[in-house]
Amino acid sequence: MTGTYAYYTSIDYKTALMFLIWFIPMLAGSAWVMSRKHPGEVYLVWYIHALFLLLFTVLELFAQREGNSLTAICRPSFEDTCKAIHEALTNFNGEIKLVSSAVAVIIGPQLLTYVVSGFFGCASTPLFIWTSMKLGMWSVIKFLAGLGGILIAQPLAAWLLSKPVTLGMFVPGIGVTAYAFLYGMVLVLYEVAGSWLHKKLLERKNWRIMRLLLWVHAKATRNKPKKEPYPYFIEIPVKIEDVGEAVDVSGIRIRSRNVQAVAHSPASAISK
Repeated sequence: MTGTYAYYTSIDYKTALMFLIWFIPMLAGSAWVMSRKHPGEVYLVWYIHALFLLLFTVLELFAQREGNSLTAICRPSFEDTCKAIHEALTNFNGEIKLVSSAVAVIIGPQLLTYVVSGFFGCASTPLFIWTSMKLGMWSVIKFLAGLGGILIAQPLAAWLLSKPVTLGMFVPGIGVTAYAFLYGMVLVLYEVAGSWLHKKLLERKNWRIMRLLLWVHAKATRNKPKKEPYPYFIEIPVKIEDVGEAVDVSGIRIRSRNVQAVAHSPASAISK
């Protein structure tokens, strides 16, 4: 990120303007697509961006006014801690590794267990696969939103202090924020495509690949106990016409005043 930031800050005015002409419509279009399905997440992404932008603008004002680096304002006792926090908030590669590791810990053991136990017919369908992938993606999106605010804060504070700034200094922050919404748009499109594909697969159960997958799953779960056809307690509607009439359902006496009642009864009693 440091090398990329240095590149953008060194570009000339026209090149920076071209980047902004590309990033700003990308940001607006991606945010619009996201708002169709995830309006709450759009609000949250903007909130995170604004929070980090304002917070780090204030911190940069204090640091630059004293001629220090951002983490130097924590001297002398907490400078190392501040450096670690700043690194965690701005290290994109570290965020990707962390999220990938977390998703792998959730998905990997389930898939491996499914394959191994499937040989013995004891497999269970893996859980939370798509959910964990979505959570990982949203984590990256919100990280980029915060990072965009941090990157914009530095030249904004310098401009507020009447220090020399260039248009290129604002490009990294705006670009990172645009990519946050772009990844959100990709997630929305993936959800739409996945829903369409799932519907088509359900409609085409006779496809060879579908029959193969269903056969493999049936073999992998052949020894799993089947679910009971009825729960131990089931609900049955009991309509009582006569006021004050007593009806005995498996030892439960019910009185009603010409209303629809629901009685709980063991399935064995119903079969009798």
